[in-house]
Amino acid sequence: MKNRLIVFVFILTVIFGCSDSRKANIEINDNQARQDTSFLAKQQIRSKQKLESLYDQRLIIDTVFVLGSDLLNVRLEYYCLTDTELTIPASNYEIQEDFKTHDFASIIEIKSSEKVIYKEVIEKGTFNILLFDRLKKYGVLMFPSLSLITDGDKDLIKIHHSVTIPGTDVGTSATLYLNHLGERRVSQY
Repeated sequence: MKNRLIVFVFILTVIFGCSDSRKANIEINDNQARQDTSFLAKQQIRSKQKLESLYDQRLIIDTVFVLGSDLLNVRLEYYCLTDTELTIPASNYEIQEDFKTHDFASIIEIKSSEKVIYKEVIEKGTFNILLFDRLKKYGVLMFPSLSLITDGDKDLIKIHHSVTIPGTDVGTSATLYLNHLGERRVSQY
């Protein structure tokens, strides 16, 4: 009888001991998930605030590229389209609230000998061929950059943006290439 009692106590100890261990693991995992969510939510809030801070600002890149004996004056102006409203659903965010924002655009102007040889307003729609439906609906034109690259025997002006859903990691690279004749092509890279 004494042996049965010892075996019974041992079995109960093992069962409840393992159960408590699993419960402790679940609690640790829940706490970790809350911390991760909290970190992600904070990052999303910061990202949204950064975007909102750009509403009243204009980023201007004004430079000169030398192509052989030609000088190309290139000016890019990035700005907020405050006359548009874009509502990004809460399902994209940890903080579970819709985000109302605006889209952005860039104006590119290229001059040679003070004569405008190319001018275009670049909007998200410029890159529609690269975008999947969710980016077409909720993406914002962001992070402009400008450079001169050599592609084989051609010099190209590279105007790069990202089309991204603000506060998320959902987005794609979007690049417009122009040659000195004003010929253009759109590419992801």
